[in-house]
Order: sequence, then structure tokens, then C-alpha cells
Amino acid sequence: MAALILFHINEKPVHVPSFPGIFLSPEDGDALGLKDGQQADVQIGNKKSAALIFLQNDLAEGMGKVDSALYNQLGIPHQIIRWNVRFHMKDGHIKLGPFLSILTEIRQNGNGQPHFGSIHCFAEELHAFTQKNGGYLSLMGLPSSVSSTGSPSSFYLDGDQWTRAVLPLPDVVYNRIHSRRTERSEVFKMVYSHLIDEGTVIFNPHFLSKWEVHQFLRNESHLLPYIPITDLYSRSVLAAYLDEFGAAFIKPIHGSQGRGIIEIKRKNDTYHISQTNYHQVKDHQFSELREAENLIAGWIGKRACIIQQSLQLISLDDKKIDFRLLVHPNRSKKWTVTSSVARLSAENQFVSNLAQGGTINKPLAVLREFFKPETAHYIYSLMKELAVESSKTLSESIEGVAGEFGLDIGVDQSGKTWIIEVNTKPSKQSEQIQSPFRPSTRAIWNFAEILWQERRLQDD
Repeated sequence: MAALILFHINEKPVHVPSFPGIFLSPEDGDALGLKDGQQADVQIGNKKSAALIFLQNDLAEGMGKVDSALYNQLGIPHQIIRWNVRFHMKDGHIKLGPFLSILTEIRQNGNGQPHFGSIHCFAEELHAFTQKNGGYLSLMGLPSSVSSTGSPSSFYLDGDQWTRAVLPLPDVVYNRIHSRRTERSEVFKMVYSHLIDEGTVIFNPHFLSKWEVHQFLRNESHLLPYIPITDLYSRSVLAAYLDEFGAAFIKPIHGSQGRGIIEIKRKNDTYHISQTNYHQVKDHQFSELREAENLIAGWIGKRACIIQQSLQLISLDDKKIDFRLLVHPNRSKKWTVTSSVARLSAENQFVSNLAQGGTINKPLAVLREFFKPETAHYIYSLMKELAVESSKTLSESIEGVAGEFGLDIGVDQSGKTWIIEVNTKPSKQSEQIQSPFRPSTRAIWNFAEILWQERRLQDD
């Protein structure tokens, strides 16, 4: 039994001071199976408190009030909040949710306000969507050390200000830690274990390396024809790749946003090398492979890298093109493409990442520049199918709960489609926003709401 109710704060105490009250319209009471004067346990996140139910004729359907004392006991700020309300007759519990928290790095801006880096605007958008559709959103940071006591630092949006507070542990945590080093830290492991022990569901549990992704995907025979030939980098492998393909890409296995990618080509016994770390890509030329290998060794240091065959992908006005597809579970927990864009590289760049100055366009519009309409539609449909199948494969291969993937897909000049890369924490900058809420905002809330419902059923 469920209802979506906007709760205002009731500052007046009820007649029975030992039990704060929840005030509902008779219509919502009937929908939930609640009776006037009934006692029930109310739960938000990992906090519970007893309350009395009051049905009031002056309340419209979908409107309610909650005693401030109840929010005090549950650790919730005194705000007007729209909740999804579920009553479970078997145990007499009322669940308010979903309570979703984003776990990420939190910094201070010049005004002393917390800032959440590249997902700051996304967080505010997700807050607005949550308030429209029911639930609560907080931002959670990591403590400074393993010896720190208490729950991680949490922030909630009050008007246009993010305010620090001690909040209940949430029902669901969306992991958006951006640093692999942070994810490997003892502090992260401590917080992760604490949340799991308290029954919180965490999705996007950790980064996957490019090599891990390659190994998972290549085990699926139906995906193998669409995966570029890839190996762990070594000098001997480089020579073999140049002999076979004439060119190759070298990528850090833990890289992101197109940083640190090296392209090497052999033309007329001259080796041309460039790297994406610079806004103006400089072409280094060597007559001996050993000299090229030494430069590469200096660039990558001790980092593990993969080497990948170079592909003759379509380009427009000398701008390289690939396609970013975001994939999320739908309401039935089946993977589906929620957003797709064509990405064009900046001038003098060989990667199309927006962090490297790339721009976006509509996929079909770009594909029609190179192929007949029916061929463009076929290629686009195949892209979406590959994105869904890859996400399904990876979600079934990793430990923990996966909630989103970002796939980079390329199309070569013959029209063949290639799975170039899969990102476990895709950028929020590569979506075309045509409404107040981007597709991934809707998808993340929907998935959190599903996980909340499943958690509540397990608790019962």
C-alpha cells in the first residue's frame, strides 16, 4: 500500500506527548490502510521511531503534516518534503523514502560552501527531481581518516544552500567517488563496509580498469567481433601491432576523460607519436622504434597500459567522431539506453572526450553525413544493442550492484561498429538536456526507488 504525500511541519504537539504524530487526509489513510489513532513505527533510512496516525478532513489528498518531534527523532531537518509512503500491515511499519545519498569528494568553494566538483549541478538537479517524485537526497563525503568517529559528513539542500548535518544512513548510496586512489583507501573501505553492515544498498561499487572490461567482454562470443584487438602494453607487443596495423593506441588501464592516451603511427619508416595530455597535440617523429619506445616509457612511467589496434573511424572536417551511450536499468531492471550523443573531437585532438575540448551532436544526424538513411538507422540500432549487451555482461560479471555504464562506440569508414571503451562512472556533461531533467537524472532516481522497495521487502 503506497501513496505520494507532501508533508509540512506541524510545530504544535499532539495530545499524547510520548508519540509524535503523522497527519494524513482520509483518502490517503484509506489508500495506505491506516486508521485514525493507530500507532505505527516510522522508518527513514536506518532510523525508526514510533508515531500516532491522525486522519484529518481538512487535509487534501496528497497533503500531510508531520510533528517536528518525529523528524527530530529520525534525524531529518525540518523541511517540507514529498515522500513516497508505504505501509506494511504485517509489521505495522511506515516507510518514507527513498532516502538516496551520493558519495563523492566534497570541497569548499570561495564562499565557504561545499562544492561537489563536476557533479555539482547534477546533484542539484537530482535533488529537484527527488522532491518532485518523492524522497530525500543528501551528499556524503568521506571522513578525513580511519580513526574519525561517527557517520560520514552529509549535506542537504536548504533553499539554495547546502547545509552540513548528521543524517540517518540512507537506504541507497550512489558511488560517485572520482579517484581510483580514494576508492582503494582504507577510509573508503571502512565507510563502504559500515554502510553495507547497516543494510544500505550501494550501486556503482567501484571502478573497472580498461583491462578488466576487455577481459569480461571478450568472453562473450557475440560481442567479440565488435571489440578492437587489445593486449597489455609491452615493447614487444608494440612492435607486433605496428607490423600488423601500422598504428596503435596506448591507454592507461586506470585512465579517464581521454587523458594520457598515446597514438603511434608508422609512416615510411618514420614513427609519429602524440599524446592527449596537451591542448595542442605535438607530433614527435623518430627514425628508430627504440627511440619512440623510450619516449613512451618516459610518458607512462610505471603505469600499466593497454595497447589497442588503431581504427579508421569516421571523421568530419578532420574531427574524430565517436558515440557516447548511457545505459541504465529500467523499472524492470533491464538495461536500456537512456541517452546517446555523437562526440566530435576538438581541432588537433585524436580523442573526442568533452574534457579534451570535444563537442556533441545527435547521433543519427552525424551518421547520415556518411551513410544512407537506412544504413545509419541500422548502425544506430546496433550501437544500442551492443551497449545493452555490454552493460548486461559487465553487471553480471562484477561484484556488487551496477547502476549505470557509459559506452564509447566508434564506427569505421566501412560502417563497422566497435566497442571502444566502457566507463563505470560516466561523465554527466555528455547528455543533451531537452527538459528540466536529463535522462540520467530520471534513471538514477528510478533505480534508487527500485532498490529502496527491494530493501524494504527484505526488511519485512
